[in-house]
Amino acid sequence: MNLDELVQLRRDLHRYAEPAFLEIRTSSIVAARLRDLAVPMRRGKDAMRVEEVAAYPDDATRARMLARAVATGADPTLADFAATEGTAIIAELDGNRPGPTWGIRCDMDALPLTEAADERHAPGALGFSCADGFMHACAHDTHTVIGLALAERLTDRDFPGRVRIFFQPAEEGGRGAASMIAAGAAEGVDRFVAVHLGLNQPAGTVFGGCEGLLATHKLRATFSGVASHAAGAPEAGRNALVGAATALLNVMAPPRCTPSTSTSSARAGRPPWTATPPSWTPWWRSPRRSTATTGRIACTRWAGATTPACSPARCSVRAASRRTCSSAAATRHRITTRTSTSTRRPFRSRSTCWTS
Repeated sequence: MNLDELVQLRRDLHRYAEPAFLEIRTSSIVAARLRDLAVPMRRGKDAMRVEEVAAYPDDATRARMLARAVATGADPTLADFAATEGTAIIAELDGNRPGPTWGIRCDMDALPLTEAADERHAPGALGFSCADGFMHACAHDTHTVIGLALAERLTDRDFPGRVRIFFQPAEEGGRGAASMIAAGAAEGVDRFVAVHLGLNQPAGTVFGGCEGLLATHKLRATFSGVASHAAGAPEAGRNALVGAATALLNVMAPPRCTPSTSTSSARAGRPPWTATPPSWTPWWRSPRRSTATTGRIACTRWAGATTPACSPARCSVRAASRRTCSSAAATRHRITTRTSTSTRRPFRSRSTCWTS
């Protein structure tokens, strides 16, 4: 591919951005290109283990994204495989002389953000912004193209050792790498490179290595309680919301190690939840500071009686102005934490606590 073809491919991937574990169209394009280059690749269970993924997209969501991928030009067979078996792909090329095995990570996923379409934004002005509520705000579309261009360049096999290119799903949120490692993707790799553009550096600047950057780990805990009548027998209940709120406050406590930041989101009640996903602020637009613990829990009354145990003063980081929710009805509570080891990337989140 020449430069114009690389630019065209990158803009195509940008226009049809796909979020974590739903990179069905992107994965099918990568697979088709590698197939045309006769580059050996691993897909499905040989590249990732979906059973290791917390909150993997449900069947209906994957079916909807599969239909979108096929409608926008994806190979139906390759797209169906990605939707069913997982979107990760591992390409591997052997050189013509001995040497180490290099691993190169190129992530593919986008973020659930609404992209600007006006002329002040280059993709909007040039007609390749995504209009489906997703956005390649962190250059993963370009990372994917870099991986494909590298694979094409190395087909002459004129290099020492072996090169393994990881087309990784779900870099955002920190779940994609773990699912690939569970499938043995990194076994035998001697040296590893993770490609990333941007990071507030001048155009044309290349850094050969860095440490302690953008590392995250995500945890999910479910608290189960016992419902009781708030007025008749409150002592017989086990309030999951209070337990989860206590845990959340401890998570939000000052970090035990430096550098570290954490934010949390919490939901109470019985699924499914119909709330809007929490919004977030990109790190490059956030104030420069070493830690960020901005977050809030709001309690909204849907049904049931109110109790002091669920007052805004007790279960809110930032008290809501609306009615408090029912402690007696709160029998399930979820809490998700995200931790960053970078002192330069504070996260902001808006977290809401619902009860049914």
